[in-house]
Amino acid sequence: IAESVGYASESSFHKAFVREFGCTPGEYRERVRQLAP
Repeated sequence: IAESVGYASESSFHKAFVREFGCTPGEYRERVRQLAP
């Protein structure tokens, strides 16, 4: 996914994601799962 959206590495995507959303992609995914009916 990282490369397909223009990031050079998974690490750079991870850092940008945390900066933008305040949590890791895994934490975000878990929060979304908990909200789903």
